[in-house]
Amino acid sequence: MVTRWGKNGNLIWTRSLRINSQFGDWALGVEELSNGEILMVGNINSSGYLASGLTLKLSASGEMIWGKMCRFFEGINFRTSLETPDGYLVAGEYLLMVIPPIGQS
Repeated sequence: MVTRWGKNGNLIWTRSLRINSQFGDWALGVEELSNGEILMVGNINSSGYLASGLTLKLSASGEMIWGKMCRFFEGINFRTSLETPDGYLVAGEYLLMVIPPIGQS
């Protein structure tokens, strides 16, 4: 579930992302991008002990644009993210994941 609040605490929207992994999903970081879209990072836990890093990009109205999962080893949790001046998205904690802008590789 993700909720957007206005400056004065008024509810703008609430969305359920319906990921629904068996052992729980956690958003650990959220950033508003320069174009108003939202980057969320965290983890998805499908086995009870083995989490995968999760990065979601949402529209300004909370609709999911895309999601990326990173499975390299046990216990990956993305906690921070940033947008670089050239449009790349970076997510990490112990592991760094760089996502190029749409249309670039």
